[in-house]
Amino acid sequence: MKKTFLLSTWLMLGAGSTLLAQNEFPKLTVENDTTWYMISTPEREDLHLTSNGTEDYVTGKANSYANSQIWCFIASKNGQLNLLNRQNKSFISDKAASDKYFKSTLTAPETGFKLSLVESKNLYNILDASGQMVNQCKSSENYRLTNWNQSTDPGNLFRIEEVDVQNLQLSQAKNEARTLLNNTEEGTAPGTYSKENRDKLAEVAEQAQNVEEIRSAIAEYKKSMNGVTEGQFYFLVSTGPDYCRNRVLYNTKPTEGAYLRWGDKTIDENALWEFVKTGNGETDTYLLRNKATGLYLQATSNGNESGEVRGSATPNANTAFEVESLGQNKSFLIYTPGGNPIHAQNDFGVMVTWNSRNYGSASSWQIIPATENEIAQAAQKTESDREDYKLVWQEEFNEDGEIDPNDWNFEYGFVRNNEDQWYQEDNASKKDGNLVIEARKERKDNPWYEPGSSDWKKSRQYIDYTSSCMTTAGKHDWLYGRVEVRAKIPCYSGSWPAIWMLGNESVTGEWPSSGEIDIMEYYKDKTLANLVWGSSVRWQGIWEARSTPVTGYWVKQDPNWTDSYHTWRMDWDEESIKLYLDDELITICNLSRTINQGEWHLVDNPFHTSQYLLLNLALGGNNGGPINNEKLPFSYLVDYVRVYQKPEHITGIESNLTEDGTPMVYLSDYSCNINTKSFEGDVQATVYNLSGAPVAKATGKAENASMPVPVKHLSKGVYLVKVSDKNHSLTEKIVIK
Repeated sequence: MKKTFLLSTWLMLGAGSTLLAQNEFPKLTVENDTTWYMISTPEREDLHLTSNGTEDYVTGKANSYANSQIWCFIASKNGQLNLLNRQNKSFISDKAASDKYFKSTLTAPETGFKLSLVESKNLYNILDASGQMVNQCKSSENYRLTNWNQSTDPGNLFRIEEVDVQNLQLSQAKNEARTLLNNTEEGTAPGTYSKENRDKLAEVAEQAQNVEEIRSAIAEYKKSMNGVTEGQFYFLVSTGPDYCRNRVLYNTKPTEGAYLRWGDKTIDENALWEFVKTGNGETDTYLLRNKATGLYLQATSNGNESGEVRGSATPNANTAFEVESLGQNKSFLIYTPGGNPIHAQNDFGVMVTWNSRNYGSASSWQIIPATENEIAQAAQKTESDREDYKLVWQEEFNEDGEIDPNDWNFEYGFVRNNEDQWYQEDNASKKDGNLVIEARKERKDNPWYEPGSSDWKKSRQYIDYTSSCMTTAGKHDWLYGRVEVRAKIPCYSGSWPAIWMLGNESVTGEWPSSGEIDIMEYYKDKTLANLVWGSSVRWQGIWEARSTPVTGYWVKQDPNWTDSYHTWRMDWDEESIKLYLDDELITICNLSRTINQGEWHLVDNPFHTSQYLLLNLALGGNNGGPINNEKLPFSYLVDYVRVYQKPEHITGIESNLTEDGTPMVYLSDYSCNINTKSFEGDVQATVYNLSGAPVAKATGKAENASMPVPVKHLSKGVYLVKVSDKNHSLTEKIVIK
């Protein structure tokens, strides 16, 4: 190992210091003997500590082997370590500045730093003079150094690598080999390498004496990468930014022409892709065929603009793809020869092509083999979805007249979102085989008006618009299943029609912990398909939201789209909720992440509890936009509502049965009797009105088989009965006549 001599001024800076034993790591600079190091964060973008000049911030940058990235260690007066830069002879300050970041200084700090080995990582924590850990920040803080006391945080884990400054090219080549090993994995999946080939490159990186030997070993290693296997099905998993990371690529429609989309991973044949080798050129190309439909991935490029990614029924010039390794985290670019890579666009959740080619961009994908079990489960689900759904409730609206009060409630007044309409029953009727909800411009006195009120519902002196909102709350709700609604919506400014579902707040807690599923919303020239659940901030939700432009997308496929009926659908099971428009998959949400936060929820996951249905036509408000009065009245036409469930899910608010098939709740002699055979230990029953207020309760023991709840004092109407023990709960509707 060749050494370089320190300038005498450097040695003078260390005068009077207590030197550590020379067999300790790192080696300290002494007279006529300097050992140089590079200090990096291999788990945070492999950034290297860089001096940017005296009194400027020390930052992390990509490795360039410049002198500004080369450091030596000098003992401080108290026997700790000072870091001296080779380029400008400046030290790293031993404490963060007042703005919390570390800078370079010409003055040697008196206290210095300590190193602490994290043995599980074989990397180091660096502790400053106050004992706090030094952290390499992310791009949001301009890659500066600060304090953060998390020993295993990627920014707190430093690699300290000795550098031969007389042969930087060899050091650089060795570092390139080590970085390649650090960024790749052992395995058999695409993008991984065998243990034998990894060990071979590691040996060369340590023992090689010339650059050519290392370059040759790197080239051989890259050639040995495992690729795709024909006949195997894969998930394409994004390694891009936060908005799409770990999401997967989906085929979205049984027929060709629809945009492909990305979403949460689920066990679904639409998310499984087969690579079929095609062509005999120097570079392998592949067709990507979807397991569910047999459609091929098709991509067109548009220079530096976005191109389209759709499904195609037949192979063509735009369905053959090259697969290029990014050399990091098993990630690849996938593109047609000469074209741009496929890319998970943030807007609208669709796939496009885009000229971004770096790891970590939304063009970066892992190709993960599906297991035999996943393939079998996906096939079973496809068959079950095709064969097992049974119609459990429907509203066809075939007979003209009023809405059936046994199935529907009506909201009344100004209700939510600062909307302009007053809800009332009069605006909904059945006519010509449709439910017709009509939004009208009509002025009335506001019966809730209070001069000077700060409540928006009471501050309006007049009602200027009316409409209807219908719900099945307390009459019908469902846990899992398929909801299908065929409707024609008014696509005008200010129009805000919706098909949506809510949980029972007496069971789940207040909104949004109740869960909300927006099967359809329309406003401002876009359709939306959303889910929301509770965040840590009261009345603020966590959203999985997708919008699609009407003019910019739907009308391009069908010029008569706004004048036509369309079918909105939700498929909901224990794993996920998927939302469709005319059989095109829009939103995919895995229920493993829909966990209520904060303290306002009664259940952890609202989408594992029953939900009821709402149909409404709102105007203006927070989202609807300015109302186009010239187009009023708006008519929202619903052809039908159909609910399907699989046999194992046919439960819900109307049919909880005990193990012997008898009802869980039955009424007699002004008492609500609870059959406790399906429960264990202590049992509690609570009766709620439809506003969610508890109005009666009782406790008992499951072994008694029956438990009465007094309801004689209750008025006629519909109520919910929630029965629970320490492990589970069930909710059922009762009607007191």
